[in-house]
Amino acid sequence: MGILMGFSGLFSISYPVMYLVPDFYWDLRGVPLLLAFIYGGYYGGFTALGMMLIFHGIMFPSFGVSDVILYAAGFLPVLFRARDFHQYPSRKKIALSLLYTSMGAAALLIWLSYIVSHHGFIWKDLLPQVSLLVTAQLLLPVLLILWFQHMLRHDQMSIEIQKAEKLQHLSDLAASVAHEIRNPLQVTRGYIQISQKEADEKLGRYLNIAIGELDQAEKIISEFLLFAKPELTETGLIHLGDSLQQAVTMLEPYASMSGAVIELSCEDDIFIEGDSSKLKQAFVNLIKNGIESTQTDGLIRIHGYVRKHKAIITITDNGSGMTKEEIERLGAPFYTTKSKGTGLGLMVTTRLIDAMRGKMRFSSEVGTGSEVMITFPLTTKNRVSISGE
Repeated sequence: MGILMGFSGLFSISYPVMYLVPDFYWDLRGVPLLLAFIYGGYYGGFTALGMMLIFHGIMFPSFGVSDVILYAAGFLPVLFRARDFHQYPSRKKIALSLLYTSMGAAALLIWLSYIVSHHGFIWKDLLPQVSLLVTAQLLLPVLLILWFQHMLRHDQMSIEIQKAEKLQHLSDLAASVAHEIRNPLQVTRGYIQISQKEADEKLGRYLNIAIGELDQAEKIISEFLLFAKPELTETGLIHLGDSLQQAVTMLEPYASMSGAVIELSCEDDIFIEGDSSKLKQAFVNLIKNGIESTQTDGLIRIHGYVRKHKAIITITDNGSGMTKEEIERLGAPFYTTKSKGTGLGLMVTTRLIDAMRGKMRFSSEVGTGSEVMITFPLTTKNRVSISGE
């Protein structure tokens, strides 16, 4: 993105839109520079800026006030928001791009006013050209952002469709295999239990171990079936704070054994709709993953709150963290970062949250820790209480 926008900026510098008056010209280099910071972040933005500055220094050794304003208008306003800009919804991106380009256009108009008054030009003669340039400066970023957002949504939709098709095929396979395996396991368990009645103490211990391993296999098969068909058996209103507290209470002994501490904070009276037992299972899986990623002095912070008619839960740990490649593969079939894991826990969690119309997003930094953010739509009860405040 940075290189592409950089070349667009070079073209804008080489062919200015118009020389209005002596010592003043106007080009659109700020538009690709703005887009480079918006969609490429700091790396993409500074790459484009560096390309433009080097090219400008070679082709036009001197820098005028117009150049400084054009460069500054392209990156200074967005500089402090470049890291989070890609997370904003389309409307906010468009509004901010209009704000940024308006600031740049205003700075250029102030400088043009000084030039016009200094040289004795008449504003009326320049008004058509200036109006055209200001309109282009304001509309081009908006149109390009709309096009970028459309392309990104299209690509994301294609990825989601492909993922859904793969999961459906895998779900059908998992269900058929799980049912075929469960029956002989249950028969084997029954015969072992019968054999225990006549076994001596030593053989009895071995048979107990065998039953334990069969139970573990049964648990994995149950997770397979839950992944294949994540049905919500008992849906209703769920008090988010209570559900989180139940999950934390279940895992506090496990966290204590691992040398970790769980901190929970949740705003009052947040309700979502779903299956309370399945939601608690999803929370347990995610919190347990956080505990297992920490070493000594582990800290798991859980926070529930409401933002923009969404119930949001963040689970943060100070564990080993993950690379970008590992984050992208999370939730994929049978992928796990644990040495002895199956990857089923997170697969099931992802399917359960999807079934309750929720979304899950991971962020992490190696050596610092990880955070998972889960969002659910609020119920009508929450919306009424929020609007009444």
